[in-house]
Amino acid sequence: MERFKNPPIQEALLDIQVTLPPDVKLETLKQFHAGLVNRFPEMQERISWQQSFQIADGTHAISSSRSVDGYLFNSKTDGKVVQARRNGFAFNKLRPYSDWDTFSAEAKELWQRYVAIAHPESVQRVTLRYLNRIALPLPLRDLRDYCLLFPDLPPTLPQDLSEFFLRVVLPLPNTPCASIITLTFEPPSLGASVLNLILDNEAAYIADSLNVDTEAIWSKMAELRELKNKAFDASLTEKTKALFR
Repeated sequence: MERFKNPPIQEALLDIQVTLPPDVKLETLKQFHAGLVNRFPEMQERISWQQSFQIADGTHAISSSRSVDGYLFNSKTDGKVVQARRNGFAFNKLRPYSDWDTFSAEAKELWQRYVAIAHPESVQRVTLRYLNRIALPLPLRDLRDYCLLFPDLPPTLPQDLSEFFLRVVLPLPNTPCASIITLTFEPPSLGASVLNLILDNEAAYIADSLNVDTEAIWSKMAELRELKNKAFDASLTEKTKALFR
């Protein structure tokens, strides 16, 4: 895919969901921070929420509970966050995003650290996700001039939109991979000169169990990157791509 001078990437996320041995505790995951304090000085607990619904004697009740399932290690200066969780690992990079080689190399190094500490037994899901904010110049005649995902409305309905949300899941034939695309926009303020189109572009590999092998996983990452790039390229018109060049 073409490499743009000013890509609209606001955040890149690489996520690997795993099954850990039952004896891995939170204190074990906290050890991930050792040796990374200078790079990721801030540590915070990652909270997960569970909700249950019960029916008894004609009444119903909803209850929720919270628990710590891992840790987030932040570098606000560099716009980076790495997660060490009971169910997996993630690495986020906020804008500015340099390039895939730099991003994936750091993610790989941190993933190997996670493996050495948590000893995952298997991998269930590998995800690569890019959040793009695309500033479209106002006024707009037709959003389809910029985004090919935008649907056609029936001609008998008003054509102006104040809100919009679209999500599609596109399985790749004969593979456990899927492209997941979410499209929306930020309603512009009065007198704004641009409309921010939000293109959330995700590619996922889902398997019952994938061997915990870094090279095999990064091979899947390369496939997901190609799938993600194809979705991005196919979703936008040349008029939009010219904004990034």
